[in-house]
Amino acid sequence: MIRLSFCPDRLNGPAIVLVLLVLCGLAASATLEERVVEHTMANGLTLLVMERHHAPIVSVNLTYKVGSVNEHAGITGVAHLYEHMAFKGTRTIGVTDAEKERPVLEELDRIAEALAEESAKGAAADQKRVAALREELNKVSAQADRFVVASELAALYQRNGGVGLNATTGKDLTRYFLSLPANRLPLWAAVESNRMGDVVLREFYKEKNIVLEERRQRTDNSPSGRLYESFTASAFQAHPYGLPVIGWPSDVSALTRSRTEAFFQTYYGPANAVISIVGDVNAKDTIALIERTFGRIPPRAASPGVRTTEPQQQGERRVDVEFPAEPQMLVGFHKPA
Repeated sequence: MIRLSFCPDRLNGPAIVLVLLVLCGLAASATLEERVVEHTMANGLTLLVMERHHAPIVSVNLTYKVGSVNEHAGITGVAHLYEHMAFKGTRTIGVTDAEKERPVLEELDRIAEALAEESAKGAAADQKRVAALREELNKVSAQADRFVVASELAALYQRNGGVGLNATTGKDLTRYFLSLPANRLPLWAAVESNRMGDVVLREFYKEKNIVLEERRQRTDNSPSGRLYESFTASAFQAHPYGLPVIGWPSDVSALTRSRTEAFFQTYYGPANAVISIVGDVNAKDTIALIERTFGRIPPRAASPGVRTTEPQQQGERRVDVEFPAEPQMLVGFHKPA
């Protein structure tokens, strides 16, 4: 037991100041929830705003209620891949001429899908046709590259004082976040509403290779990565929580741009998103800004939920993963969600 005693006659000036600061901090934390202004738009988007006028900056977080739990065998890794693709731009960002780019991207899709179909035949695949399709894919990819303005989205934010631009994909959520000067919030709203409503999945087939390399580094060639992947697959044998966020290699390799766009249309609409804004802003003005930008995005059909329920585990499960590294161990327990 820890006992606290309060002796006013023994307190000096600094001690009194310290006590007051502690009490003020407790009072501020007690009202933190009350300082958050929540606003729901007609298209279903939820906005959370908290004024914090300590410095002329603002931090923003755009969260989508989608992750690997919304995937299934055959498209594992699609949520994480889309997270990458969202940084490639829109019809007005990251491209020199979107109208001329569009037919080239469509031709790329045609070749890539033909290549995937032929490769799926395994040993029966026509290797000459596979080689010809790969050569054609590289040729058309080079044509598409001529329209790309690399990293224009990141450069736009950097020129305007943005820091910490990044994103994460997990089992349940995908988050995009950034901090920037408060007077640049209108820029963020314009760019991100454009990404939500008009994203273009350019450099798609190149980015798949980057994701596969990321998997090799973080999972295939990592003892802890291999162990965790096997651990979750054993813990959840029916529920999609057992699927790896980064996806199985064969699924990522087989993903097409059209299938990824369909996943985007299903799960990345305004009603499945929450925007959190904290900083040197006025809540009323911020709501009006988000209404002017994100409010123009039409609502979409409700995203389907996960219906699979993990059966109750009957007894202990053990998985051994062999890897040339120091021994590691993971122990986990199921708990109520």
